[in-house]
Amino acid sequence: MNRVGGGALTVRVETLDAIAPDGPIALLKIDVEGFEKFVLAGGRSVLQRAACVFIEVSSTHFARFGYPTRDVLRMLLEAGLTLFTVPADRVLRPASTDFDTPGTENIVALRDVVAGVRKTGWAIR
Repeated sequence: MNRVGGGALTVRVETLDAIAPDGPIALLKIDVEGFEKFVLAGGRSVLQRAACVFIEVSSTHFARFGYPTRDVLRMLLEAGLTLFTVPADRVLRPASTDFDTPGTENIVALRDVVAGVRKTGWAIR
């Protein structure tokens, strides 16, 4: 058991690689309120098998755990994924490791951009 965040709650922690099923992963959704970097660090094998990663980013959330947004985005890029922001109009906009927001923003990371757009119907600008 690990104590997370200095609070009174104790939870069992396992890596994503330890709990994910074998084989290809069509969609990996991660929304853990600032702990994203650590989920990704424990899921390097899973990231290599994921066709699409949908992840929430917020520099405010990440700062609570002592890292910047670019750390998360760099991990996705190093896994061979292409980054896009997902605004409300469902038009993907390219993103880089320079992207940041104090609010909450969704990022979609695609292994095969053409296939991802074809499957979702999203457009790219």
